[in-house]
Amino acid sequence: MDIDNNCIVPSSKHKINSTGLRLFLILQFLMQKRYSKSELCELINLKYPNLNINPDIIRLDINTLKSAGFDIEIGHKGNNYKYVLNWNPLKIKFTKQLIIGIIIVYIVAKIIRSITYNNLKAEVLKELGFSHWNVVSYFDEHVTVKSRQTLEKYDDIKFFKENREKFEQAENILKR
Repeated sequence: MDIDNNCIVPSSKHKINSTGLRLFLILQFLMQKRYSKSELCELINLKYPNLNINPDIIRLDINTLKSAGFDIEIGHKGNNYKYVLNWNPLKIKFTKQLIIGIIIVYIVAKIIRSITYNNLKAEVLKELGFSHWNVVSYFDEHVTVKSRQTLEKYDDIKFFKENREKFEQAENILKR
């Protein structure tokens, strides 16, 4: 994981803004219990050492959360200088079990959707008499057409065969 333009790069596919990540982590920790500035720094630096968090950054991030509507009591002697999250506008507590549960539900839903799609596809192909989607033929009385372009040409030929006078008109126009 590297920091690139104030973004954390946990993998080659995703970039996470370091400020957003810090705010999310602080919220996650404060939803579980009370923490001091130094404890929050230590927890975040253990998880993301490249962030180089210090108590001043924690203070600024706490103020950002407060201005966003989170009721956070600032650490003082009465609460052992620990921050307390009294209320938050979010109604979800991000516990490890909840996050794992959401991931499992997502994976199961994706698998079920894939299985359902494949079953439906197999049913449709079987009903139509095709082995796979790439060989969808167009049928006529005596002709099996394998492409849209061939079908369009065939329709033109069939039209002129059935309407001889139109064919003669077209020939005359082309001769001019």
